[in-house]
Order: sequence, then C-alpha cells, then structure tokens
Amino acid sequence: METSGVYRVAVSVLLALAPAHDAAAQSPGAAVAAPAPTDTLRLTQVLPFEKPGVASADPAGVLYVADAMQNIVQLAPDGQRLLTYSAPIRGHLATLDAGFTGKVLAFYDDRQTLIIFNRFLSPITSLQLSDYPATAERLIKAATLASDGTIWLYDERQLTLVRLDPRDPGNAAAVPLDLILTSPRSDIRALHAYQNKLYLFDRASGLYVFDIFGAFSRKISIPEMGTAPDVLFRGDELLFLTADGRHLHFEALYASGQPPRRVPLPAAPGGHPWARVAAGPGGELYVLNAAHIGVSAAPVSKKKP
Repeated sequence: METSGVYRVAVSVLLALAPAHDAAAQSPGAAVAAPAPTDTLRLTQVLPFEKPGVASADPAGVLYVADAMQNIVQLAPDGQRLLTYSAPIRGHLATLDAGFTGKVLAFYDDRQTLIIFNRFLSPITSLQLSDYPATAERLIKAATLASDGTIWLYDERQLTLVRLDPRDPGNAAAVPLDLILTSPRSDIRALHAYQNKLYLFDRASGLYVFDIFGAFSRKISIPEMGTAPDVLFRGDELLFLTADGRHLHFEALYASGQPPRRVPLPAAPGGHPWARVAAGPGGELYVLNAAHIGVSAAPVSKKKP
C-alpha cells in the first residue's frame, strides 16, 4: 500500500497508447543479420587496477570507478589518479552515475543508501532510504540521476519505478511496472537516464524505455543484449559488451537506417577477458577486466555505408 505523497500512474492506459516494439522484437521468426565488424578499437593506455567494479564516465571523460575495497577512484582520461573517496561505513557499490556535469551518484544496495558528490568527490547529499516513509518499505536494486537533479529508483519488492527529489525525500512518485514486467524471469540490471528518457535494462527481455516522467514508451529487443553486464549510451547509439568480452556492439537508438556495428576489442592483458565498459560523451571509452582498465580517447567512428 502506497504512503501519502506517492502517486501511481495508470500503466494500462500507457500500454494501450505505446508504439509497437522494435523490428527485431516484432517478427520472432525473422532472421536477424549479424552486425558487420569495423576497425579494432585502439587503446591509448592500459592501467593496472585490481578488481575494478562499477564505473561511469562524466561529460569531461573523467572516470569514476569502484576499487576492490569499494572506494570510489577518480581517473583522468590520461590515466592519472586524481581523487579517492572512502566511505566511513563500508558498503557494496551497485551504481555509479556521473552522466551529468558536476554531480556523481553512488548507490550502496546493501545499505540502501544514496550519496550525491560534487566533481571533487565531496558528498553533497546522503540519503538513507529506510529513514523516509516513501521508501522505507522498498527494496531498491538500481538508481540513476536525472538531468533535473531528481533520482529515479527501481524497487524490486513493489515492482515500481520511484522518482525521488533529494530536496524532499519524504515524498516520491511511483510508477507501477506490474503490467510491463510480466515475465517471472525478469533480471533487472541497471537504470539509466539519457536524453530525457529512462532506460530500464532487463537481461531477460530487453531494454524498457520511458519518458522522463515515467510513462512507458517502447521496448528495445536485441538478442545479444541478454548476456551484457549493462547497456550504455553515447550520441544516438546504445552500446554493450558482447558475451565473449571481445567486441562492443553498437545499435542506433532511433530509426535512422544505420545498421548495427560490432567493434573488435584488443586482447585483454593478463588472460582476463574484458568484463565491463564505460563510455564518455566526448568519445572516451574505458574497458575493464579483473586487473586492468583500458583507455581509448579516440572516438569510435561509424562505418560509412
């Protein structure tokens, strides 16, 4: 039962008005052409880094990455270590989101805690979700920072999206997902705010797209996405790491006629496959494995038809 100040959205109406799924999802029996490979990504540096965790790049290409002790390390595009934040109480970093200038969101799922930092990794706001009636009974699994400064959360227990204003955390708006996430096999891995859209990544069924108010729009289904650790965005494309850790798969976000493309990655050092990727809007790409972070400062250009 929702607390006062929590508003529900009539999802059944939104589903009736939503456009059809992407072409790949409309014809299950149709053959899907494999994306053509393009030139191998060139790494400008490979940095030793023991057991990197979640990572996110800001608009300036600066990387924020969790280390083995769940500290947050800030790395410049040239590989220089700039700053490190060590939480007073250790916790598991499930999300780092540095997608908007000047703010970094950290979500500790085991502590159900959100911290917003400035670009110098000084905490601005810290929210213990159990302290507020609107979020006390929820089980948050993913979080993202929107361009207007609000925070969107995915609540696994009540199967909702929750919009939280850090300036007024006692009130929240909830969007029920029970008519959208209908598969018992749902495996929600991430939530992203990008270009005034929300993207909820379910490895079992695809990428659910909402507008910035939480109204469901469509679902993007790409077969190989089901093995990706996360889905990222750059320009008008989404990208993800393939299951073998050897390629980046790029796909147009909007109907453009641009075919999918696959970019080979250089061999990962130390025998550990590439396991994560972080993308900066300026063209920076970071690939991470169990002991290294590879840096590519050059944009990955689209292959001309």
